[in-house]
Amino acid sequence: MILEAVPVPLSPGGAEGLSPGAEAAVRHLPLVGAADALRAGSVDALLVAGGVPLPVLSELDDRFGLRFLPLAGLLPRLGGPGGQASSGLEEVSLPQDAYRAAGGVAAIRVSNLLVCRPELPRGVA
Repeated sequence: MILEAVPVPLSPGGAEGLSPGAEAAVRHLPLVGAADALRAGSVDALLVAGGVPLPVLSELDDRFGLRFLPLAGLLPRLGGPGGQASSGLEEVSLPQDAYRAAGGVAAIRVSNLLVCRPELPRGVA
């Protein structure tokens, strides 16, 4: 199911391999559906937030090969008013053994936190 489809302008300094000034149509799909769409050729690329390696991407990489585009250059624009340090985003290099062509590609790590009020009983949290 497509949740949203909108053109997104690609700005200068974007991910390697993307043309500055071009537009990309965005489709929001569940990961398995997105992988199916990539396999079928109905989408050209995926933007995935998740652990590394992800089994569904490993399967695609094993069957077809994947190319990973560096994203860390986008960090200065993603930090918001508090700057990159307060955004929960940081640069990380993909591990050499995550996928065939991923080693050393500059990716973005997202902090994932589960927080609660201090008085929440430990047995509940």
